[in-house]
Amino acid sequence: MANQCPVCGAPIQPEMIPATRTISFECSNCRSRLQVVKRDRTGLFVVSVTLSIAINILPHNEGVVFILATIATTLTVFVLGSFLLSVTGTPKLERSRPKARPVHLPRNVRPAH
Repeated sequence: MANQCPVCGAPIQPEMIPATRTISFECSNCRSRLQVVKRDRTGLFVVSVTLSIAINILPHNEGVVFILATIATTLTVFVLGSFLLSVTGTPKLERSRPKARPVHLPRNVRPAH
């Protein structure tokens, strides 16, 4: 499935989409600023933990060995799954939100309460 601009619906070429979520880019059709939506990894984390527990119960690990092996396996499965999702998944796009600029008050001015 090809990516489309969420504003005008024009197709977006994959090479136009930046690899990192923090960089915005412009739609070639409507000139709207777009960015990649951060993926929710909650489901992947739940699957990683469940799979890790199941894998570490089979050899009858107990106590500290079970906990450490489960943590190591969870991290490995989660990182591998995240990598596979980033490589194979189609990124979802949204209109870029400008970051709010911090307000700097002079040192001798107190904010109103």
